[in-house]
Amino acid sequence: MSAKRPARGVHGGNRGPATSGPLLLLAMAFFLCLSFPTPGAVATGSVSGVISDHRGPLPRATVLVQGSSQGVISDAAGRFTLSGLAPGRTITISAWKDGYCNGLARNITPTATGLHLQLVPYQSKDNFQDEWLPPEGRGGGGKCHPALTKMSLKDPHLKAARNPRFLTMYAGTDTEGNRSPETRYSPPSRFWTNWLQPQRPAPGIPYYGPEYLLDFQGTPGNCAACHVPGVSTPGDGDPRKAKDANKYGVHCDFCHKIGAVNLHPLTKMPHVGAPGVRSLEIRSPFENDSERTQLFFGTFADVNTPANDAYLPLLKESRFCAPCHFGVFWDTVLRGVAPKPLQRPQSGAGEDLPGVPHALPHDLQGQETH
Repeated sequence: MSAKRPARGVHGGNRGPATSGPLLLLAMAFFLCLSFPTPGAVATGSVSGVISDHRGPLPRATVLVQGSSQGVISDAAGRFTLSGLAPGRTITISAWKDGYCNGLARNITPTATGLHLQLVPYQSKDNFQDEWLPPEGRGGGGKCHPALTKMSLKDPHLKAARNPRFLTMYAGTDTEGNRSPETRYSPPSRFWTNWLQPQRPAPGIPYYGPEYLLDFQGTPGNCAACHVPGVSTPGDGDPRKAKDANKYGVHCDFCHKIGAVNLHPLTKMPHVGAPGVRSLEIRSPFENDSERTQLFFGTFADVNTPANDAYLPLLKESRFCAPCHFGVFWDTVLRGVAPKPLQRPQSGAGEDLPGVPHALPHDLQGQETH
């Protein structure tokens, strides 16, 4: 007895003609060839345009495909051409130049021509009346960067204004509030020709430690210039009076407002007597400036917030931190920092970490990169 043919619906149902399988595979392969470029295929798309500012064409601006290392430098007439792009794939174009906020053009589909990006120069002065943005709460950095803010709140920088070691040494107390007696002085000696000479604490009187306010009565000093720099931008401030964002000490908004560092031209270190914010140039926005309502310096040349963010190469150098981590008071060096370039973070395989910008202006050096 011969075996019966399986009925329809059994073992896969109606399979159709024997040739349908190969034909289906061939059709799928043809579709994939149309949808995706084959290995080694040349990306022929391009984007061209002009970079300018309020005065006209802007030469030497860095133009990047956001999230990639493809970039060029605009020519003397502000013109640029990004080539080797995948046709039909929507991209974002970013432009940057030193002294300007980053510019963005979204939803650009190669091939595209006539693109115009106008960059806005960021302010050259600081607005002392501007209110710092706190890392937490309404309007704070946690709204945009919750993960980074959560991590930063554990960092000593954001605890500087509440550090009990700092506050007790500043006020001359212990952690329970007991205060040392005021410093006694004697007439100048041959070692202290221009200053009254401080004396040792009187014996038999409880002493809870040294303090700035006991030694230099009547002045807040420049301690806050490093520990709570936000209260010292207009002048010396009392760290104990820090409030709002400044109660965190060295908070996020302060560091993202640092636009430049002033170092001694010979030593290449912070000037003696100019610790912390005294050696920094801050760029806070002005209320009546409609073009520049906010400003944040950062490490991304292709940052994604137009008119608010600016790439700052200074952030890659240790001199950005030197004013608060190096200081000379009289003949005492408090802490040393060598102002040398920082190495770009890398993974164990030697490749750039995810999220780290690939193409930076000094990498391009006027040449097109892919």
